[in-house]
Amino acid sequence: MRDRYDVAIVGYGPVGQTLAILLGQRGWRVGVFEKQPAAYPLPRAVHFDHEVGRILQAAGIADGLAGMTEAADVYEWRNAAGETLLRFESRAAGTSGWPEANMFAQPELERLLDARARSLPTVEVHRGNEVIGIDATDRTVRLDVATMDGRRLSVQAGYVVGCDGANSFVRPHLGATVTDLGFFFDWLIVDILPHEPKVWSPLNIQICDPARPTTLVSGGRGRRRWEFMRLPGESLEELNRAETAWRLLAPWDVTPTNATLERHTVYRFQARWVDTWRKGRLLLAGDAAHQMPPFAGQGMCSGLRDAANLAWKMDLVLAERAPVALLDTYARERISHVRAIIDFSMELGRVICIADPAEAAARDSVMVAAAREGHQTTPPPAPSIGPGVLLAGDPLAGQLFVQGRVRVGGVTGLFDDLVGRGWTLVSPLADPARGLEPAAAAFFSRLGGLSARVAADAPVEDLDGTYGRWFEKAGVAVALQRPDFHVFGTAADVTGATALVESLRRALACEDRPMDRSRARALAREAIGRGDALAWFEVLYREAEAGTTVVPWADLVPNPHLVAWLDAHPDVGGRALDVGTGFGDNAEELARRGFAVVAFDVAGTAVARARERFPGSPVRYAVADLLEPPAEWRAAFDLVAETYTLQVLPPRERGLAVQALRTFVAPGGTLLVIARGREPADPEGAMPWPLTRGEVEAIAGDGLTLTGLEDFVDDEEPPVRRLRATFRRR
Repeated sequence: MRDRYDVAIVGYGPVGQTLAILLGQRGWRVGVFEKQPAAYPLPRAVHFDHEVGRILQAAGIADGLAGMTEAADVYEWRNAAGETLLRFESRAAGTSGWPEANMFAQPELERLLDARARSLPTVEVHRGNEVIGIDATDRTVRLDVATMDGRRLSVQAGYVVGCDGANSFVRPHLGATVTDLGFFFDWLIVDILPHEPKVWSPLNIQICDPARPTTLVSGGRGRRRWEFMRLPGESLEELNRAETAWRLLAPWDVTPTNATLERHTVYRFQARWVDTWRKGRLLLAGDAAHQMPPFAGQGMCSGLRDAANLAWKMDLVLAERAPVALLDTYARERISHVRAIIDFSMELGRVICIADPAEAAARDSVMVAAAREGHQTTPPPAPSIGPGVLLAGDPLAGQLFVQGRVRVGGVTGLFDDLVGRGWTLVSPLADPARGLEPAAAAFFSRLGGLSARVAADAPVEDLDGTYGRWFEKAGVAVALQRPDFHVFGTAADVTGATALVESLRRALACEDRPMDRSRARALAREAIGRGDALAWFEVLYREAEAGTTVVPWADLVPNPHLVAWLDAHPDVGGRALDVGTGFGDNAEELARRGFAVVAFDVAGTAVARARERFPGSPVRYAVADLLEPPAEWRAAFDLVAETYTLQVLPPRERGLAVQALRTFVAPGGTLLVIARGREPADPEGAMPWPLTRGEVEAIAGDGLTLTGLEDFVDDEEPPVRRLRATFRRR
């Protein structure tokens, strides 16, 4: 065991294994600490998708996977009568060059990953060594490790990543709060080894029978899994018995004479994520950061996406080719993606987790008809990652890029295996790197960037037309792919490759956010000087849509300080008004919690974008001026949520806005204000202008009483003082 590692990973499931491999392949000294002396021998996860197939390919285990996975072509949902409610068909070659649905046994996958990790000279795996203490400073992290033979060791690491599961030891050291959606269902998981091969059609099926909601899926080659929902009034003890498992398996003619019961256990399906994924030199990944119901088969997949996203960023930071702030984009990019997957998993869960016959009949009447009309046969497109290292304003940025079969020098294979992986410029017209200006070419070379023309008549031959179809549909000439296979950005012609690379250089240097705040400040100064203090919001949002800047406060996730307040006040409900809604994330969070929401912004472009992002949303979005609000909003809302709006208004307009906010609150209603804070003697500085406690307290009046004022420092870097105030109308 070394005294110091570049990265220490706590936990050695598939996420910790994959992260160790991806970092070890880049040459970093990685120490993995796992308290269990041996791998868990029984099945758990059973599915990964095409994107994760490509990640595992990058980890060097593609050949081993070929003999242990089973591609699934159909995932069907039926009611008790056998009628189809949902039917998802999966392609044999998905976007990433792998089958869209791959069934496997987790112990077999872990054996492959373990062998690969141990083959890397800079990776050390320490099983039976438990991390029992963490002391993080701004320079290093010290781990206290208890060994199997009773010794206590002290180990230093540049960074520590907690991949230690839902009961993470690392997570409390981040002081992280958890957003829990309250989606709790207990299911009996039964894994079977049939004695004789049998063809199951469809391979994967959900039986949405209120008498006993049931899942039947492949558990990998030669295995089957059943999952049975716990019914109301049923005890866990009775459910989690071998006799119960065999009784529930009997309708499928699965008995002790023709099958072996490999495992039975009860799991509680949950939907939650951690609000802070990084604090200084401590980070989280996998189940330590999020959990989701299994109905979309995305739990382990999401963890491996975490590893792929984090590995290349840690590589650049450790090599001092990017600032530490690059690691902040990890959570920003991943949280919104994870939330979308959790939401989809819960929607599927709401289809099957119904034990009431009347409720199931109502569901069936709608879904059977929709399925017959072909409306329930296509899974939703994969969500893009959140804001981060992406070309602002490019609608393709954040989407997965394709991997297809190619031929290079007479050898046929997948693109990554023959051309390489990492930062990659791709075009069907010409080799984009040949036209790079010298400075951009030098930067791209330092990154280890690759470039290729891929076409039917190119040195990299597009065998199946994968790349030709993608570029034709996208309507672009160049794509720049990130090391985690997402699109950084595109260019309309090959000459745009230099601008793409220069944009990447700025993004990796984390120059975007200060530059963007400067633009917002300049627009605000100009508008205030003209006597129209609100005009600049629309200009800023229009420029962001055009890709020339971004909105500095638009993180595309709900404000964490609003979320924390809502968690602490579950009794508040009714009609809510979201003030300055922007792109709608706060409004959608309020709606998800049961509020009837009206959300408005003075910028029509922002409102239009919110409607596009959330089609079919129950939120009523409106373009309105806070200083001249609609008369019907007077005393109309049980909760008025004002987040960061007052702090971007000059004094006169701020006073008018406060008067308007008071009028919106219904009798017995609440006004919530969240803003930056400062001391009275401190300079206001540049926009956003922090408020003093006295200024916040003065919002009370016209029947509103201050009932709570929290003054705290958040966990941003650098930390920001915040004031969160609650007012009630008598």
